[in-house]
Amino acid sequence: MKTNTKTNHIKGNFNSLNGNGLSKHIIDQIPNPIFIKDIDGRFIACNKAFEEFSGIDYSELVGRTAFEVFPKELADYCLIKDTEIYQNKGHYISEYKLPLNGSNESKVVLINKAALHDENGKIIGLICIVTDITERKKEEIELLRFKRAVEQNPNSIVITDLNGNIVYVNPKFCELTGYTYEEAIGQNPRILKSGLQSKEFYAKLWSTILSGKEWNGEFLNKKKNGELYWEHASICPIFDFSGKIINFIATKVDITEKKKTLELLNQSEKIYKSIASAASDAIILIDSEQRILKWNKAATNIFGYQKNEVINKKLHNLLAPDEYREKANINFEKFKNTGKGKALNKLHTLKALRKSGTIIDIELTVSAIRLWNQWYAVGVIRDVTEKIQIKEKLERLKERYKAILAAVPDILIEIDTHKKIIWANKAGYEFFGDDIKGKAAEVIFESDQFFDEFTCSDHTHNNTENDLEKLYSRQDGVNRLLSWRFKTICDKNGYLNSVLCSARDITDFEEIKSQLAHAIKMESIGQLAAGIAHEINTPLQYISNGNYFIKYAVDTYEKFFNSLKNVEGYINHNGEKLKLQDYISSLSSDINFQEIHKELKDSVVRNGQGIEKVTNIVKSLKNFAHPSSGAKSYSNINEGINDTVVISRNEWKYVSDIKLNLEPSLPLVYCCLDEINQVLLNLIINSVHAIQEKFVNINKISGIIEISTYLRGNDIVVIDIKDNGIGIPEKNLPKIFDLFFTTKEVGKGTGQGLAIAYDIIKNKHQGNIHVWSVPGEGTKFTIELPINERMEKL
Repeated sequence: MKTNTKTNHIKGNFNSLNGNGLSKHIIDQIPNPIFIKDIDGRFIACNKAFEEFSGIDYSELVGRTAFEVFPKELADYCLIKDTEIYQNKGHYISEYKLPLNGSNESKVVLINKAALHDENGKIIGLICIVTDITERKKEEIELLRFKRAVEQNPNSIVITDLNGNIVYVNPKFCELTGYTYEEAIGQNPRILKSGLQSKEFYAKLWSTILSGKEWNGEFLNKKKNGELYWEHASICPIFDFSGKIINFIATKVDITEKKKTLELLNQSEKIYKSIASAASDAIILIDSEQRILKWNKAATNIFGYQKNEVINKKLHNLLAPDEYREKANINFEKFKNTGKGKALNKLHTLKALRKSGTIIDIELTVSAIRLWNQWYAVGVIRDVTEKIQIKEKLERLKERYKAILAAVPDILIEIDTHKKIIWANKAGYEFFGDDIKGKAAEVIFESDQFFDEFTCSDHTHNNTENDLEKLYSRQDGVNRLLSWRFKTICDKNGYLNSVLCSARDITDFEEIKSQLAHAIKMESIGQLAAGIAHEINTPLQYISNGNYFIKYAVDTYEKFFNSLKNVEGYINHNGEKLKLQDYISSLSSDINFQEIHKELKDSVVRNGQGIEKVTNIVKSLKNFAHPSSGAKSYSNINEGINDTVVISRNEWKYVSDIKLNLEPSLPLVYCCLDEINQVLLNLIINSVHAIQEKFVNINKISGIIEISTYLRGNDIVVIDIKDNGIGIPEKNLPKIFDLFFTTKEVGKGTGQGLAIAYDIIKNKHQGNIHVWSVPGEGTKFTIELPINERMEKL
């Protein structure tokens, strides 16, 4: 084996110390394993304890490195730590878990290494002392476990000295009492005294533990914050190895809740008796043999038996109808052995037998109680005969309403707050399809944004309503007009639950209404017929007279020209031969040709005027009477007013004048002009009637009707119709647009004119119509029409 100079130097030093084996003998006496290594990591010495500890003989160890005698993992560890010593010129102490050969066990050793220096202070090797601390580690772990057990114990633990001064408390003590560890140490447990327990109580406690015995009892103590609490304590002395008492240890359990529970149990027993007596439900306790042990007053009221009639009697024999008795007995046999059963802790609706023999409906809940090693059953019974009858009635009503909803021709659809369709009636499914339930509202209404308006403000119980008319293509391809109404369904606190949408097919109704409107228009025209006939008659008279004169003139000219047929130069006149010129002169003197020519010319002019007037009247009448198609177009409102004034002239010309203040530059309005004309005619005729009623005894024309048009802003055309008639009483103003409301005599009004006018302006044209009136002074109607078409608000 090769050795270097340093190794030889260390060996020399060791051998010089050894003398005749003295150094080796000395380190062999040391119980801790020791070895010495040179700077190259070779072992140069060890004691006997190391040979025994490592199982390696001295001769096999010296001159070798750790990699040659130790497992690689341990050798690597030694190399790392040795290098640290040489680099830092010091020593280190560390613990190492050393596996034992051939087993899963290991030892924990404390390794203490220090560098060896020569006389010049240069490191030449190291010495290592190994201490087996396996047992000590086990003891530390056990102590740690004990400490953790004490610290984490759910009970309070207090250790005092012989004078009762606290030397230790665990965290539970601090948590329970409110005192910190630092506040408790050195104090006497009397800091917890409530003052509610006697001196004799504590004297007996000290007498017991000082005699070396364990004391058990209950304290009513006081926390740091003054709150009282109960705890059960077990206090015993701690003895040293000689049997002398050195400390006292107390283990205490907080029983405050237990005390409260016991108190509550006592109170509950009293309360139970009160409840059982006052309860409207029957409360019955039976034992494992079905014998009745408890029977309250309500049980007597329900079943008719007095308490003394049922105690110790079998329940099923008394209360179970024949058809239930056998099954009930079988089920109870299982219950009395196991405390289990299908009927337990569930609500059952059954039939029961009263003392009178009457069968009643009951609701039964059964629970199990284990007492004295037996199972007992508690039954709570309610007479629901009336409830069942009401329920059956409600079911019948439900079916009836279901049938009614199915028979209702109107479409009904309910939409929830998520804008989903959650219900529809038969008409709804038939119109929109069987699959509409669960779909979004926008499937029907194209947009669901308008549903955001349907909200219920807090503490508001008034439901919101809104209207909508919309054209749909039905499943069969037929177009139908539906009129929708919406009603919010709110809870009692005013919060929105859903929106009920009802739709009526008004396609036929709209057609009838259009026909009715036209009929009313024609009725108005019929009322005007006589006046129109008079208006037409006058110009026709002009034409008739003119034509008569024209005929006379033509006859005269014909006679004259016929006389000229025989003229050849001479004319025989009454047998007398006359020259042509003489005859013409004679004839001209008898016939005033110049006057005839003038009259003929004037007649033609008058005929032309009369014809023009008739044409205008007929044109206005035609425009007004033409049935409405309902189509809108950009129209001249002023022309419509002029036509209506012409048509109605014979109605107003005898009682009033009409003043027109029409804005010449009024823009065209997107409207159905013939419907607007009908509104104007109704208002003019109403004004005429109001004026007639006011000036009934005045023969001259006293009324004035003013019609004005003007532009408001950039998008509204306004029509004002004002009269100085009798006016409208204030109480009637809110009702004048109601259908069939009228103040006129029977035969003079149907109450439909203003209702139709309102519908035309408000609903069909998205405009407004207002009325102001002062009784005795007159009335003013204002119509506001949007110039362009407005999008109907959903």
